Amino acid sequence: MAEHAKAGPRVDVQSVAPRKARAEAAAMEPLVHHMERFSEVLAVSCGPLVRSWDATTVRRALQWARYLLHVYRRFAGRSRAREALERRIQSWGGPPGLRSFAALEFGDARLRLHELGGAAPAAGRELLETLWARGPREHVLNVAGEALLRDVDPQPAHAADSAGAKETQELLRWLLDSPEVLTAFCRQLSAVRLASLADRHPTLSRAYLGLLTAWATQLHYDLQKGSWVPTQPEDVPWKELCLRLQSLCQAPPPLQEEVLETLRTNKALDGDFEVPGMSIWTDLLLALPGGA
Repeated sequence: MAEHAKAGPRVDVQSVAPRKARAEAAAMEPLVHHMERFSEVLAVSCGPLVRSWDATTVRRALQWARYLLHVYRRFAGRSRAREALERRIQSWGGPPGLRSFAALEFGDARLRLHELGGAAPAAGRELLETLWARGPREHVLNVAGEALLRDVDPQPAHAADSAGAKETQELLRWLLDSPEVLTAFCRQLSAVRLASLADRHPTLSRAYLGLLTAWATQLHYDLQKGSWVPTQPEDVPWKELCLRLQSLCQAPPPLQEEVLETLRTNKALDGDFEVPGMSIWTDLLLALPGGA
């Protein structure tokens, strides 16, 4: 008897675990329902109906987005809950931009960017500047990159395509008109993502390649290390520069030839050296497929 008293009541561990799992699942159902509702809102915002939204509708949609941002911040560090939500999102699917738990963080910026298709040019620029000023800027840049990857007919026949094409052009103009935004955009997005964007948008491709060549001039050759090193801490390092140029060279033609031609032109202007370590253009060409 004494031994049983010390040990306390016996607990059936095998029965507790399923009960706890069922309780967690039940508590999560309202949250999943809200996510599905926002998925519908986001899907509508991608089409022509977004232009008919009044101020109250837009405000409510943004409230949904901020609610899901709160959900993201609450569960991001709780692996079990996050994994459960991730499974539910993937099981029912959603519109582009809401197909993973991480996407909950960017809902407000996505909704705002979808407004571009129905906005006047001045209003669209003001919207983008407001998003940029309020931040978080990495959210805005990631969502902008995602939007520019969407397939949009340059000569749309439908209203939805027309709104999407207009959104794309407004985004491109905003990126290309601001050196600060363009530089941040090209540093924030991965080499593979930017290569895909460059393949779709020639104007962005030229601007990106121009940035890469400008970043190359900021490196200098360290004789002791035997490598190209940044002049300032914020400069793009050699490894990243090579990775970004290599990704462009792996994109469909004519991107590879444009990259190699740019580097060969700079190499000729820099003395046309063939010995490594004398000119960064020579060494970049040696590091790229087809450049040697």
